[in-house]
Amino acid sequence: MSSSKFARSVGFVVLGLVGVGLVGAGCGGGGGGGKADAAVDAGYVIWLDAAVDAAPVDGAPEVDARVDAASIPIDGGMDLTGSCVAPVDLNTLGTLSGTATSISGNNGAAPAAAPEDIEGPSCAINLDGNHASYAVQFSYTMRTTAHLRADTAVTGTAPQFDSIVWIVDGCGNTANELGCNDEVSRTEGRARAFTAATIPAGSTVRIAVAGFTPTSATRTNRAPFTLVVDELPDNAAGAACSSLSPFCVADHHCILSPPGGTTGTCLADGTVNGACRITGTPCDGTMLCSVATPVAGNRGVCQEPLAVGTACTSTAYVCEAGAHCTLDMGSTTATTCRSDGTDLGQCLLTMPYCGTGLRCTRDTPSLNRPGICTVPLAHGAVCQSQTTSCVTGDHCVRDASGTASHCVTDGTAGGRCLPGNTCNAGLTCGSNNTCQ
Repeated sequence: MSSSKFARSVGFVVLGLVGVGLVGAGCGGGGGGGKADAAVDAGYVIWLDAAVDAAPVDGAPEVDARVDAASIPIDGGMDLTGSCVAPVDLNTLGTLSGTATSISGNNGAAPAAAPEDIEGPSCAINLDGNHASYAVQFSYTMRTTAHLRADTAVTGTAPQFDSIVWIVDGCGNTANELGCNDEVSRTEGRARAFTAATIPAGSTVRIAVAGFTPTSATRTNRAPFTLVVDELPDNAAGAACSSLSPFCVADHHCILSPPGGTTGTCLADGTVNGACRITGTPCDGTMLCSVATPVAGNRGVCQEPLAVGTACTSTAYVCEAGAHCTLDMGSTTATTCRSDGTDLGQCLLTMPYCGTGLRCTRDTPSLNRPGICTVPLAHGAVCQSQTTSCVTGDHCVRDASGTASHCVTDGTAGGRCLPGNTCNAGLTCGSNNTCQ
């Protein structure tokens, strides 16, 4: 193996829009998915959003058949084949419009397997190794000192293209990763990478666009795409910011509002609805942080705490110490501040997880997925794994039809596998962790 490759840096994180949820100590969780994704950890922008973080429903795993890449046309347009040795020069071949430079083409003519010199993008690594294929490499020289956004989630990129965008500071084993993204969201496979730090004017970086491999039934790893590269300054205190321009001056963060919005304001850390400070006092005055321990990827926001029994809203959802906003019975949106460990309250993180007569919806509650305390349902009862619990020895399991779930005894047909991936006599533990 060649020693010439882009080395991965641990000094940078990748853009992820950090949601502030209710269940889970206020932090956004991110759904399932079978690939490593550095995109979920960043903290450039924070959603001012009280949406409850939904945990994956128990049941059969998603099954994706490999898509035929030929179903996405790879002829027509520019066949981009840039490599580490001869990258595509964006400053020369790209089109400059305002501050943004763009180029269109496709990666169908690029090598099927990733060349050694781009081995190891952090957002495309899992236990099976490197999963960046059909990679095209670009060079770009900064016109100003700024952050850099490299975006394929734009018009001109095939919606089915499961792309990877990787920004590094050179070519070789001394290079560092500056940004990496393999999907904008769980429903958007096209990629958008940012650099956490500013890059000095006149510096040349490398940008790789590749396809995530293996593909799925709805996505391909080679397709027509447009790459848009833009230089982003730090937005001033109190200035407008967005998911496309998320950087703020020191001690400020971009807070997106309303829920689900893409625009917001650069608010001072520690102030009302501002990001919590990681060091020192998280919030000013009597305010509390929406997360138990603010960290770079999940800072949370500061608010005056609500008393137990108070209804939570999309802009007021931090409860007094020992309480959290949780869903009202029978509702999918309405939430109320409830004491941890009580009926419909968030589970405690140490045993006993719930008060007498209650059971946690999660076997082992964690900070990010604490579950809620409920009165356990009887064996055979219709249930919902996210919001109900079953009697001891049973779990809420999705039926084979996939249309409903019932409380089923562990180890029995259709029930959860027992510890050690075992089942009762005559049954085996299937890939979906149920006995068959």
